[in-house]
Amino acid sequence: MPKYLVGDTNDTWDFYQAYKACNPGDTIELKEGFYLYLDNGYFSVDKDITIEGHINIEDNTNYYTSKIIGRLDITNGVNVNINNLWLEINNRNSNIINLNQNSTLSLYTVVIDRPDSVKISSNDDKYPEIYVKENSNLIMNYVYTFDKKDLYSEIYITDLTLDINNSNLNSKLYLESSKVKINNSSIKKYYSNALSIGRTDLEIQNSTIEGGNVSKNYPCIFAEKSSINSTKNTIIQQNYSGAFYLVGNSYLNSYEDIISFQ
Repeated sequence: MPKYLVGDTNDTWDFYQAYKACNPGDTIELKEGFYLYLDNGYFSVDKDITIEGHINIEDNTNYYTSKIIGRLDITNGVNVNINNLWLEINNRNSNIINLNQNSTLSLYTVVIDRPDSVKISSNDDKYPEIYVKENSNLIMNYVYTFDKKDLYSEIYITDLTLDINNSNLNSKLYLESSKVKINNSSIKKYYSNALSIGRTDLEIQNSTIEGGNVSKNYPCIFAEKSSINSTKNTIIQQNYSGAFYLVGNSYLNSYEDIISFQ
């Protein structure tokens, strides 16, 4: 399949011209060291394509040399792959990824970052970094979000299938009416629930879930009308005895889990 190299030199394509020229199955590659600032702060992807960047690996650490700054809307039932990229937005009032309309998005070796975030405790409007709805599918492999402490950071999922593998997410996961599998990953968010699920089937194994808010009696994991199959996980919430909180006929099957209160 054709590949379009995008950058700011004479031997590369302009991103928008490359997108117009590409066909389903093609790849848009961001040149090493190139940062793509999206016009008007967003771009709608409605073709089955791959968008990829470059990573340098030194001492087992990934150094991302390609960035997209702005919101990506994945829509119209497409199948999109994003690989080896840093995705960022400098806008408090927008998502970084908006996935909808029966679309499928695969993220592989991707950083999700919003440098300017609001405090969880503030009354300002809050926009999750990733927002997914309408029977879409999200696959996350080696995805990373930064620990924002008491700043808002959330991945909001409703009506979809979600697979998370080998990822380190320092963000709250809100899951509603979904089927979710988490494997060999870390989910960490204090000052709120680390994981909040409703009407969701969750399978999780070989992972660590850490978070909650003791002062507000927020458990690390909150589940309503949901089922959880948990195998060989570590659940951590300091100074709190209710790291799991289940209501509304929720079901938990726990096998060889470790629950820590220290």
